[in-house]
Amino acid sequence: MIVGCERWLPAQTVQPWLAPCWRALVGRAAALSFRGAEAGIHAGNHAAPLWPLIAELAWLAPARFAALLTTLGDASLDALRRRFDAVFPGTGEADDYACFPAWLPVVKPVLAGGWGRRARAT
Repeated sequence: MIVGCERWLPAQTVQPWLAPCWRALVGRAAALSFRGAEAGIHAGNHAAPLWPLIAELAWLAPARFAALLTTLGDASLDALRRRFDAVFPGTGEADDYACFPAWLPVVKPVLAGGWGRRARAT
């Protein structure tokens, strides 16, 4: 958060304020048909490019990632989180979720390729 903004937008109100904005963004993007790199500048006009941002959030701020998962209410993400919680030999704290992005391609190998392309592109 930008220093000084806490007076006008306290941290405890940011998530409730942003959550509907993110849901609306994903909802609008999900209605678009997926187009790959051949679509040029419009290749990212789909909900799929938004999910690597969630992985980055898990790496950088695992506690915020955990809070976002409960806010999103996405059934597939919730199922993956429950599976991660059941098998990951961590401490049981929110910091464990920093490993979630590395664990996810192990159980869903189809995701590994897309994240690799994103990493090479940045």
